[in-house]
Amino acid sequence: MVPSNKHIECLINAMHEIGISHKKNLLNLVSRAIVQAREQEREEIARELHDNINQLIMASKLMIDTARKEEHQRQALLKKSAATLEEVIHEIRKLSGSMATPHIKDFCLLEAIDQLVCTISSCKNMRIVLKYDRMIESLLDLEQKKQVYRIIQEQFNNIIKHAAASKAVLLIEYRKDTIRIKIKDNGVGFDLTQKRNGIGLANIGKRVALLKGDLNILSAINQGSTLDVWFRVHAA
Repeated sequence: MVPSNKHIECLINAMHEIGISHKKNLLNLVSRAIVQAREQEREEIARELHDNINQLIMASKLMIDTARKEEHQRQALLKKSAATLEEVIHEIRKLSGSMATPHIKDFCLLEAIDQLVCTISSCKNMRIVLKYDRMIESLLDLEQKKQVYRIIQEQFNNIIKHAAASKAVLLIEYRKDTIRIKIKDNGVGFDLTQKRNGIGLANIGKRVALLKGDLNILSAINQGSTLDVWFRVHAA
C-alpha cells in the first residue's frame, strides 16, 4: 500500500529527531519512492487485467464460439461460459476493492492448471499433454503459485492466438531444488530475430523475474515454439 501524507510526515519527523536535518532533501527522496511504488502498483493492476481477467473473458468467448458450431455441446458450453463470466465479475470486484488479487489461501495450483487445460482442450482443436510432479504443490508459496499459473495461462493464450497448433505439451517438474516449466507446441512458430509487439511475452518475463528465475524461448518458422522457465525452491 502506498503510504499516506500523514505517514510520510511522521517518518520525516522521526528521522529528523535522530539526526537527519535536511527535510527538503528527505521529502524529495520519499516522494520519488512513492512515485515508484505507485508505478509498480499500476503495472501490477495492468498485468492482472491482461493476464487474469482478459484470459477469463477469452475463455468464455471460446466456449461461446464453439457452442455456435457444436450443437451437441451447446448447453454444457454455455453453462460453463456463464460460470466463467461470473468469475470475471468476482475478479473485477476483488481487484477494484483491494487493488491486488491474491488468490485464496487454499488455492490449488495443479487443480487450476487441470481446469485450464480442460477448458482449452474442449474449445480448441488442440491436444494438450500435461505432465507434472504432484509434490510441487507443497514446495511453492501462494505468490509463487500465482506467478506459475499466470505464466502458463499467458503462454497458452499466445499459442491460441498465434501458433495455430494442433498439439502442445506442458511439463512441470522438480529436480535438485529447481522447478522447471516447459511448454512446447507444434504450431507455425516465429522468427526470434524479429521484434514482436504485444505485452504477452513481456509479462511472462516480468513474472519469471519475480520468481528470480530464468526464461528461454526457442522457435523457428514452421517448427513450433518452446517456452522454458526454471527457478529455484527449497524443499522443507
